[in-house]
Amino acid sequence: MSSPSSLLDAALDYSNRFGWSVIPVAGKKPTVDWGQYQTESPSDSELSAMFANPRVTGLAAIGGTVSNDLVIRDFDTQDGYQQWVKDYPKAASMLPTARTNRGYHVYARWPNRRLQKLADGELRGEGGYTLLPKSAHPNGGHYQWIHPPSEEIPKVTSDIGILPSLPLCGTQEGFMGFMGVIEGEIDQRIQEAIYSTLPTGPGQRHYQVFELVRALRAFLPEEYDREQLKAIAREWHRLATPHMRTKSFSTTWSDFASGWLRVKSARGRSFSEAVKRADTEPMPVACCKYDNARHKRLVAICYQLHVQWQGKPFPLSIRQAAKGLGIEKSQAHRDIQM
Repeated sequence: MSSPSSLLDAALDYSNRFGWSVIPVAGKKPTVDWGQYQTESPSDSELSAMFANPRVTGLAAIGGTVSNDLVIRDFDTQDGYQQWVKDYPKAASMLPTARTNRGYHVYARWPNRRLQKLADGELRGEGGYTLLPKSAHPNGGHYQWIHPPSEEIPKVTSDIGILPSLPLCGTQEGFMGFMGVIEGEIDQRIQEAIYSTLPTGPGQRHYQVFELVRALRAFLPEEYDREQLKAIAREWHRLATPHMRTKSFSTTWSDFASGWLRVKSARGRSFSEAVKRADTEPMPVACCKYDNARHKRLVAICYQLHVQWQGKPFPLSIRQAAKGLGIEKSQAHRDIQM
């Protein structure tokens, strides 16, 4: 295990050399309330105090603007990483890379990217943090650089493959293809919806197509352009084909079109999901205005509901708030009024 002084030296180095906002962790959990460090990096004296905690086993960098637009591509599997290295050898030789317990972390600078779940890992930017080399892994061993960073972390875009590519899929039927129908850069929410609902074996098409519809309806309106929806469904079908017995796109499109009309509950748009995300994801900066843990949790839940409803008014009853916070309804009523 790395000594506290060794970890502090590493934290100061990452902070001063690259401008990263660094925090201490025990296992994979921060040992400090790190919400404030999503907007302002800790000072050297703050780092010294934080890393004096004997529970600290490692350190992590917070992604996004606070860390000079830092993003980390987390490859969960060696196969996924090796395929990326094969497809993008120049980028792989250029970008700092660390070995994890089972995969790899690739570091880069990429503005305005948020935490994003992918089929083979994650892209961690705003709202995420990543354990850095010298940290002990909870399952044994340490995170280690295999391509250490130089004085300047390269700035990149998606064309070097750290997000899964979605190639053109134009056909004889006259469709414009995914890149043509979805103008400009592919919306990362559509991309995530596609990759998070792909089947893993035969017999899953009907259910997974409906899950795709639910994921899309969380941010696309019911009247969304039909041809754009068909292009999304076709891209999902192209990626899912190796895991399906019936290869016909018309079957996939029939399931998709039917699901689009009858879906009642968009995926992720529920109070229970908001509570779950509030308890597992980084707290929003607004929570720092409160010193009461219950009030912070209520703000975090409201933030997650705000995200679910895309900034529109969201439903929240006194009963739900009381249940989510584990308090009486009268107290929940007072908290909401506050």
